[in-house]
Amino acid sequence: MANPNLVKGVVLNPHGRPRGSKNKFNKTMKEIINTVAHKLGERRGFKDATGALLDWIERDPRHEVIFWKDIWPKLIAIRVEEPDD
Repeated sequence: MANPNLVKGVVLNPHGRPRGSKNKFNKTMKEIINTVAHKLGERRGFKDATGALLDWIERDPRHEVIFWKDIWPKLIAIRVEEPDD
């Protein structure tokens, strides 16, 4: 059932996050996930998460399909959104 208080084109929070600004929660979560990935790689004897991911991909041909189909597109989207430093 649709909420009768919601009307198309009417903004309920006019002082919300400005259009085009980054969602800080998403940025924080990406940083946390990146840190965890590097720690997991180190625990498994790799220098960083890159070695752990490569090891996982090389263990099973299906993992490479998963990498290209599910993981790589997400990384491309992240790189397009983040400005170069």
